[in-house]
Amino acid sequence: MKALSIGRDQECDIVINDATDVISRRHATLNISSSGKITIVDLSRNGTYVNGIRISPNVPVPVSRKDIISFAHVNKLDWNAVPIYNSMIRNIIMGGVGILIVACGIFAYQYMPDNPSTPEPKQETVSVTDSLEEEKPEVVKDSINIKKEPSKQNEDSTSAKPQKQKEKKEKEPTPSAPKDSTWNNRPIG
Repeated sequence: MKALSIGRDQECDIVINDATDVISRRHATLNISSSGKITIVDLSRNGTYVNGIRISPNVPVPVSRKDIISFAHVNKLDWNAVPIYNSMIRNIIMGGVGILIVACGIFAYQYMPDNPSTPEPKQETVSVTDSLEEEKPEVVKDSINIKKEPSKQNEDSTSAKPQKQKEKKEKEPTPSAPKDSTWNNRPIG
């Protein structure tokens, strides 16, 4: 907590010039806490006024920089003479740094590419052709007759029969171990 003395004495932190001696040498004390709260304590005979109301002597009264403080109705406190301490400045700077960090994070999120360290899964392309599609026979025009040339379809149909037989053999069940009828047809062994 920082305490500032206010009065006409030259050793006070805030000196008020008064030739009439209405303001005391140590008229008041302004206390500023580390959180930024400000209180004033009247130490005079002629009084200290906050927004036109006289405060009780030797009792701390909370004030802000918006309040009008006068000493014996002769002089007003110039808030520019009251320094802003590091705690307030530090809080303002910390808030500004925090806002800057958030703004940089938003910028990075919007404009940076996806994380290059994680490889993207490769998509394989598969081409599918229909083997059942019929090939059209070629037509040869002759001056007398129109003949159809034998196509590869006949050859394919003859070669397809052994292939179908192979598929049937593959679909046949393979022999398995004998089953026990007492245990829900589970294999023995």
